Amino acid sequence: MIEAAARRRRIPPHLLAALASVDRAPFVLPEALAAVTRDEPLPIGGGHHHAEPSFLAHLLALAGVGPGTRVAVLGAGSGYLAALAAAAGAQVLAIERDPVMVARARSALAGHAVEVLQACVFDWTPSATFDALVFGGAVTTLGPWLDRLAPEGVLVAPVGDERHQELVTLVFEDGAFQRRGHGAVRSVPLSRATGGR
Repeated sequence: MIEAAARRRRIPPHLLAALASVDRAPFVLPEALAAVTRDEPLPIGGGHHHAEPSFLAHLLALAGVGPGTRVAVLGAGSGYLAALAAAAGAQVLAIERDPVMVARARSALAGHAVEVLQACVFDWTPSATFDALVFGGAVTTLGPWLDRLAPEGVLVAPVGDERHQELVTLVFEDGAFQRRGHGAVRSVPLSRATGGR
């Protein structure tokens, strides 16, 4: 079911392989285990969900995530999106503020090459830039993170408020940031008050 949905989204082969290789079960609540093979959002705790796997793979595809890509996942939740990026061969940093979710992500990501950092995504000041920044929730502006992108890096985020959001990619090309829209989406807004989710 997940693979069929991902193929409809034209997910590239290396990300289809990542979807097939990552066990979703450790990243969701026990009551959702029966649904892990369905392409639908599932609860991860604290009233939050992660999106359907095909959509998460779509985010990674838009970001150009693949072997050797340096990726930061902002608002990482229980870590499933970060696990998919790592399974695709990326070097992954997962950022989440909620300490309960951080502990859950570290447990679920055991065996995956992912570093989990407890931090607010709005205050995060990395020492290096990244090839891709992928947001696990919506933001109203992209300005605070532009200097965290490597040259020709890609930022992927739902942008907007609770009423209207658009999936956006931002890439630095020809001396300026180029913004592209990829349709309407609905995602939980990231905020300081909720720990980055």
